[in-house]
Amino acid sequence: MPAGLRLDLATRSEAAFLLVADRGGVLGGYSAATLLGADCAPAAAPAEVVVPRDARPHEG
Repeated sequence: MPAGLRLDLATRSEAAFLLVADRGGVLGGYSAATLLGADCAPAAAPAEVVVPRDARPHEG
C-alpha cells in the first residue's frame, strides 16, 4: 500500500471489488452506497461484496 493512501471505505471497497470482479462479484450495502455518492456508512464499516453461490474462493 503506498504511503499516504487513505484507507477509507471507498478504498477498501474498490480493493474488495478487484478481488471478486472476475468471479462475477459486485459491491453491496455500504460499499455500493459509498461509491454511488451516499455518505451514510459508519466510519469503520467493512467492504461488502456479493458473489455468486458457485464462485471459487480467493486464494491467499
